[in-house]
Amino acid sequence: MAGINKKIMAFVGTDDAAALVSALAEHTDDIYAAVSDEYGKAPHPGGNITLISKYLDEEKMSSWIDRVGVDIVIDGTDLPASGARAVIKKVCSEKSIEYHRIAAKQQMNLHTSIYRNKDQLLRDLEYPVGNILVEGDEELYGLLTGVKDFSEKIIMMAPADHDVIKRVLDLGYRKENILSINRLIHADMLLAMFREFAISDYVFPGYLKEGMGERLASADRSDVKACIYGDLVPDDGMSADDMWDMFAERFGIKEY
Repeated sequence: MAGINKKIMAFVGTDDAAALVSALAEHTDDIYAAVSDEYGKAPHPGGNITLISKYLDEEKMSSWIDRVGVDIVIDGTDLPASGARAVIKKVCSEKSIEYHRIAAKQQMNLHTSIYRNKDQLLRDLEYPVGNILVEGDEELYGLLTGVKDFSEKIIMMAPADHDVIKRVLDLGYRKENILSINRLIHADMLLAMFREFAISDYVFPGYLKEGMGERLASADRSDVKACIYGDLVPDDGMSADDMWDMFAERFGIKEY
């Protein structure tokens, strides 16, 4: 088949990724598409594609890349798939494989609100149904001292740093309500916290890009209101349309 003369492995976790891979398949017989819920819930791409219907850990991914001689990797994983994304990037880096990321769209839901005004955030937290879980920085910790009975209502995730903890205590937070966290938050950890501390509201800044999908999905699953303070940081990568344009120019293909 004329067109793309490179072997492509794609990890498909979004509708945009599935559509792009289906379109690319019109111009090559050498596309290997890994599809699994661990990458995101998306329809399978169509066309003359070799589907890999399972999650590939680092060893299996390396084996596939070596066995078929992959030239290009397309990362079309959804935002919650941060663990899978890290593995894909690691393998590509170690093997010097060309890597391209399709930017995933942040999916909001009924349990999510974005606040750019601190007064509005404080008003909405005035009468929480349960307790408030907070993740962020010292600016946000200081702002939330404006919540009524904050020292009793707020459960705080703070860096495992003695100086930070001391400053948080000086703000009036209770020592027993401070959780020292020194690793990336993941979904299972959040779900456990929501249950253990009877959380009804989860407050965090929009700049916490890594793990944002897990935060929103966990809150939605637990009927916890996600209160995002400040603007969200867009996902890395390019849109599916821009990636198509890049490949079309590079390989001299036109239809999409």
